[in-house]
Amino acid sequence: MPYPSPSSGTTRRGRGAFTLVELLVVVAIIAVLVALLLPVLAGARRSALDVHCASNVRQLCCGLLAYSTENRGKFPPNIVYSNSRFDWWVDDERIGRFLRGRSIDSPPA
Repeated sequence: MPYPSPSSGTTRRGRGAFTLVELLVVVAIIAVLVALLLPVLAGARRSALDVHCASNVRQLCCGLLAYSTENRGKFPPNIVYSNSRFDWWVDDERIGRFLRGRSIDSPPA
């Protein structure tokens, strides 16, 4: 299809140019998509933290069961020497040696 000639009174708009309205529409669409995706991403993060916590609990249970198997059904003593929750069991090799290189760690920030 031939372009109109300049003498016909109509002008041709540049092919690579966008109008301000078009740019604002694109920005608005992106903003709406971000607003829709943020709650989904927050839910995915919460789900990842839940899985991480369940993994830590499973590791502790496996370590405690292995410890009790080697110690005639007894669990490690309930004496806390530090302010940490249960890291002292893992650090002093009571159940740490049963974790097969997997560590009990805090969830990602």
